[in-house]
Amino acid sequence: MAPARLTPEPPQVRTSMHYYPRAAGPPPLKDFRAKDNTPAVQPTKISLDSLIGPSPDPAFKDRSVPICDTREVAVTDVAGIEDRFSLDANGFQFLTHPSVEKDFLDEDVIKSAFYEESSAIIKKATGASRVHIFSHLIRRPAPDRAVVSFHPVPAHLVHIDYATDASRLRIQDLVPDIFANLKPRLDHTYYQPTYQPDEQDPVIVSDYLRDVIASARPRHRFIIINLWRPIKPIRCDPLAFLDASTVDDADIIPVPLRYPDRKCETCVVKPSDDHRWYYKNAMQPDDLVLFKIFDSKKHGVARRTPHSAFTDPTSEEGLPQRESIELRAFAIFEDQPYEP
Repeated sequence: MAPARLTPEPPQVRTSMHYYPRAAGPPPLKDFRAKDNTPAVQPTKISLDSLIGPSPDPAFKDRSVPICDTREVAVTDVAGIEDRFSLDANGFQFLTHPSVEKDFLDEDVIKSAFYEESSAIIKKATGASRVHIFSHLIRRPAPDRAVVSFHPVPAHLVHIDYATDASRLRIQDLVPDIFANLKPRLDHTYYQPTYQPDEQDPVIVSDYLRDVIASARPRHRFIIINLWRPIKPIRCDPLAFLDASTVDDADIIPVPLRYPDRKCETCVVKPSDDHRWYYKNAMQPDDLVLFKIFDSKKHGVARRTPHSAFTDPTSEEGLPQRESIELRAFAIFEDQPYEP
């Protein structure tokens, strides 16, 4: 009898992940609006403290406190075992697909050829009948940190881009035709850039808007999905994903945000020994990963995927900031009813 072949364990790195503390109460509103329109000093990364703690820039109006629970975790490299993970089982899926776009400098090309290519990738991977891409974000070093008011940088905190109510409001705003009974919205402040220095912080999603959310039922299941890919080979600040099947919904905490042009709710996450982290080492421009921000289906699937950039202890010192592009899209399943 031939000896059994042993499958080697996938490699891991140990690193720090930045969570929201278990004992903490609801996070305070984080206000990113400048009092005097002074350009902000560009940080080198987004941290939990910079999201829900005092801003390092005094030009920002802020009434919150610093708070963070840093935990050492093992992050498993999925290179070579990518097919073990899927969107519905784990909340993320790694793929290889060369892009027609290489440098991502021309916005018109990004919004035409790259959006078209990405829409086809999302349709094939999810089985959705319709894809609506609504935004993209390029993370690369700012040309001049002293004068850039906001330039996307790696986010070193465990988070989800949209909370549940924010996800539902977003699709009501951008794809209203999938709703059978959408009420006219009386409260238009959700995306208004109004600002007065002494105003009291309003509730981000008002009682009226929650009523709109509750009463408006989409006809179909929908997902908010993120497609993330490197622009150049990833040598530092890789992106890691928390297996959604290891996350308790009670540990996902909404955070209200105020930007110059809109209000929003994102989510932070409390730590757990059950969490299992994954990434793909040394991702190349032909690599990409899809991960869920929100899935309206309530049973039998991963619904949302906490994620974070992290410091790889095996990376060289002094490497330039990573360059990547991500886009957000609605994947709509017209053959699947919405689960109320």
